[in-house]
Amino acid sequence: MLPLSIIIPHHEHQRTLPRLLESVLAQSYKNLEVIVADDCSAAPPADVVEEYRRQGLAVRLIGSPVRQYTKNTRLMGAEAARGERVTFIDADDALWGRDELGELVEQARSSRADILHFDALAADQDLNITGRYEYARPFPEPLAGLDIFRAAFCGTDLPGHNIWGKIYTRALWLEIMEPARAVDIHRYREDMFLFAFLAFKAKNYVPAPKTAYVHRVYEQAGRRHQMKGLGRAMTVRRMRQEVVPWLEARGLPPDMSQSFSKNLDDQVAKAIGDYFRARPPDFHITWAAQATPQLLADAP
Repeated sequence: MLPLSIIIPHHEHQRTLPRLLESVLAQSYKNLEVIVADDCSAAPPADVVEEYRRQGLAVRLIGSPVRQYTKNTRLMGAEAARGERVTFIDADDALWGRDELGELVEQARSSRADILHFDALAADQDLNITGRYEYARPFPEPLAGLDIFRAAFCGTDLPGHNIWGKIYTRALWLEIMEPARAVDIHRYREDMFLFAFLAFKAKNYVPAPKTAYVHRVYEQAGRRHQMKGLGRAMTVRRMRQEVVPWLEARGLPPDMSQSFSKNLDDQVAKAIGDYFRARPPDFHITWAAQATPQLLADAP
């Protein structure tokens, strides 16, 4: 079995994919495979994949004939992986450095970490580094059992739940496959949704003092994020309705369930507020005013 599979969820990122694959090819660590998991792009990147295969990268393309969005594309990639461990790179991001990935794979193996979490840099649209990406920082100490979930979801905010920037055992992903597919969440906040299952099921979490990822931050990302507020609110409400009972039935303690639920409710309120703040002053809000009570109708 290969030590590592790199999974790239892809939808219409033909422009940024070559630079990502260049960053993988530049790594000194070669005992890996790359899976480009295409989510029904109009022009799947077969030519790009073939070009990097000719250059010596062990890369293959898999795809879905219908649009399934990021969550299910990640699951499709994890299911197809042949590596003992998996890591994810978003199709408009990249790896950093040359030796870092191999050192992280060795640390994951030697520590027997279910989740190894490393640092990321922020970059502009052209992948020029702008600083550290603070929202994805690892937790300061190793964690075990339910303390992983507590750190990720029961504090005053919801830190470190990005799916990229981590190396996981593939067995952990296979363990969450069925419940993750059962809930009808596809796009908004899919990273937080998936990491809730991963953090609950993982036995040990190890922070790594290395930077090995570059996350592209777009100029208009803040406003676009606000404009998608209702979509994010509906996703988080679904987590509140379906994921919390699933976790409770499998042993999530009442105090943790209460903290997690409160954080989710706060996220719903924030997402709706973001949406309204992003609208122009003359925006006709009748539809939004009608939709919002439906989102919160069953709120405690």
